[in-house]
Amino acid sequence: MKRFLACLFFASAVAFAVSPVIAATGIEVTIEEEVETIDEEASLPDGEAAVIGKIENEFDVDGSLISGLRAQKLGYGEITLALSLAERLPGGINDENIEKILSMRQGETVEGWGNIARELGLKLNPSADRLERVSDETAVEKAKMEAVRPEKAARVEKAGKPERVEKAEKIERVEKVERLERPERPERGPKK
Repeated sequence: MKRFLACLFFASAVAFAVSPVIAATGIEVTIEEEVETIDEEASLPDGEAAVIGKIENEFDVDGSLISGLRAQKLGYGEITLALSLAERLPGGINDENIEKILSMRQGETVEGWGNIARELGLKLNPSADRLERVSDETAVEKAKMEAVRPEKAARVEKAGKPERVEKAEKIERVEKVERLERPERPERGPKK
């Protein structure tokens, strides 16, 4: 009975110790999905302008900062996360804070966003909320942009349809050509 209770106690202690790791992983998975969503939105027509506009409005930054981060091979979702983390550091969004975050993300040992937030003494949840807000507002902004130009969409759709091709006349069957006899093959020697 003592052995059973000891095993039960050990199992519950392990489960309790692992549960924060599982929760953090769930947040990181959600963040990665939102990052992909923002990057996909930016790759669509009118999407890039909508994403840049929402990032500028959300963090009160100008386009030159965003284009500078894009030049460092960051996606728009990663830019949103980096700005969200930098905003909560002492000094706010400045070059020093952004470089600190990027050195952790793109340095010799690449770290996940959860580890970066922990090392900076921040929680990842507020950044996940900001990321989701940018993603949602981008979708709304993109829909507004598309609604403004319905006649353009109609022209593109109409231009994209190929014209109908008439059916070709039926080809008559050609009579079979008599087979010519093939020359005989030379005999092969015995197999070795």
